[in-house]
Amino acid sequence: MTSPAAIGERVRVLRLAANISQSELARAITGRDVPSNKLVSQIENGRHPIDDDLLSTLAIGLQCTPEFLLRGRHDAVSTRPWLRAYADANAKTVDSVMADDLIAHEVITTLQLKRIPDQIPLFHDDLNDGDAIERFADEVRVAADIAPDAVVGNAMRAADRLGCVVLPLVSELGRHLGMSHRIDGVPFVRVSRPGEGGVPGDRQRFTIAHEIGHLGLHSHMPPPATAADAQRIERQAHRFASAFLAPAQPLIEDWERLGGRVTLSTLAELKATWGIAIKALVVRFQQLGIIDADQATSLYKQISKRGWNKHEPVPTTNEEPIWLQRALDRRARTEPAIEEAVTIAARVVGLSERMVSRWIDWSSVSSEDVALPIPLEGRIRRTPSSRREGHGEVTPISSRRR
Repeated sequence: MTSPAAIGERVRVLRLAANISQSELARAITGRDVPSNKLVSQIENGRHPIDDDLLSTLAIGLQCTPEFLLRGRHDAVSTRPWLRAYADANAKTVDSVMADDLIAHEVITTLQLKRIPDQIPLFHDDLNDGDAIERFADEVRVAADIAPDAVVGNAMRAADRLGCVVLPLVSELGRHLGMSHRIDGVPFVRVSRPGEGGVPGDRQRFTIAHEIGHLGLHSHMPPPATAADAQRIERQAHRFASAFLAPAQPLIEDWERLGGRVTLSTLAELKATWGIAIKALVVRFQQLGIIDADQATSLYKQISKRGWNKHEPVPTTNEEPIWLQRALDRRARTEPAIEEAVTIAARVVGLSERMVSRWIDWSSVSSEDVALPIPLEGRIRRTPSSRREGHGEVTPISSRRR
């Protein structure tokens, strides 16, 4: 028999993943107009008995089956993301993303999806040595099967090849467009989807490379404790991302072929080739000693004057990873009676289709996508049979695979 403490832990993780408060879940399972978090707090801490009726009500409120809650703890160990004690990002959002990653890890494990082993090398040199980080970026490119002088054609799929589980980040994470950590040694990376304001493709590419950098450079380190520590490791991950996307020698060769002058028009042409933002290329040329701080400042002023801070020329296409989608498709073909891969996964593990489909949905974000809504507008309806058998009715949620 599953203990109340084990059920409570699963309730907590699902609630966090759904990005809803204890009060919101309490309102959903009680139907009361005045929300209270006391009941849910007691449930999550294993201090409230859970009978069949409450179990089914919780399952409906969390869009899962009672069996999912009865499965017991998923004993996986997760590292913390390299964010400064929540000072750099909203604590609720970070907790929500980490809980969602834990559920995704459990689903991948339960479905026995064939993962690509973690291929990311680990950095053992001096993190203050920029040249060492450049050499390490070359090493990671080799691990990702990218030729030394080749453009990274698709950074998301490079992360796939490195063994990362790449999932979309829906909610805003402060000034960050991504987040990474490991669960039982499996690298998980979250990257922002295109939004209503438009997260450009060059920002997505740099973000995924930046997070790969964290996973390789900082695997032995805890999250930064101070603002200075956070700035330092961010600069290190930036240096890695720049070198990973635009290695020094081939980038310089292209620059020399274009005339050997660092102008906005030259940077725009290089962006078209390498898929890295113009402002990031200014940083890159400063890293390589081709321009100094004064020249960089002059270029930034020109960029600002042209209005390129918000909308750079030479748009870069947004990218998508493919591993999880293909793994679910392969899993679906083992049970041909059910056509939709997402439907199969959801039914096997006992989650809603919407929760599973979010992990492969890279379409533009809308405000409706920020959190899983509490179904039935807060009140739980039960069918006569569910009252008799002690099982709630999970409201079906249709999803269109993308």
